[in-house]
Amino acid sequence: GELVLRDKQGGDVPVYSCHVMYEGIGGAKEMFCIDMDLAELRRTQEALRQSEAIMGAMFERSPLGMLLLDDQGVVRDCNQAMCDIMGYERHHCLGQILPERLAGTPFAEALAGLLAQGEGRAEGLCRCAEPVTGRQLRALGVGVGKGLFLILVERAPEECA
Repeated sequence: GELVLRDKQGGDVPVYSCHVMYEGIGGAKEMFCIDMDLAELRRTQEALRQSEAIMGAMFERSPLGMLLLDDQGVVRDCNQAMCDIMGYERHHCLGQILPERLAGTPFAEALAGLLAQGEGRAEGLCRCAEPVTGRQLRALGVGVGKGLFLILVERAPEECA
């Protein structure tokens, strides 16, 4: 199990300790012990927690609409800015198949290519469906991991409409 040992300078060292009893030479019972230092693992876990918190805050506070899609184009997550742009509540966006919602737009074609390739980027204009039908949007999609894609969306400038 996990326990804390002391190093030569008297500092605490978190370790995972495993003990095994066995019969040694002449039948004497002996204990074999392996202690694995967990300090680096703990530092890495804390750095990961901090990084996740920062990324989560960036996702939620971004003025750009953000969608996280799987490789089938299904919306797995979205931020509040995306909900505001599209005029939907978050629970209405989740589970939607984005390529179907954007069919016939330049971005839908680029997105289909991105999903098929599994990496790269897709860029283009699209229009909102209901409840804000006709609103012109600019979207950029990039692969961000195995089978995951981040789509950034903003209202297109008036000259694009």
